Amino acid sequence: MNIFALAPGVLSLTAFISRSTVGNKEYQLIKSKSSSGNSKYTYSWIQGRSGWHWVSVDLTLCVTESL
Repeated sequence: MNIFALAPGVLSLTAFISRSTVGNKEYQLIKSKSSSGNSKYTYSWIQGRSGWHWVSVDLTLCVTESL
């Protein structure tokens, strides 16, 4: 097994797991608590959340490609 191919896969897997568990909890903390909140803020939060998940998908694809 090639260690130079395995090392990035392990690092990407570690980043994905920590991003999915710890980061998800932290991202929920900045969500607006009010139900009648500012629609621009809510829209921005949803867009940021979508970007957050796309980076997680990219990390997953890096893991599967390198392993």
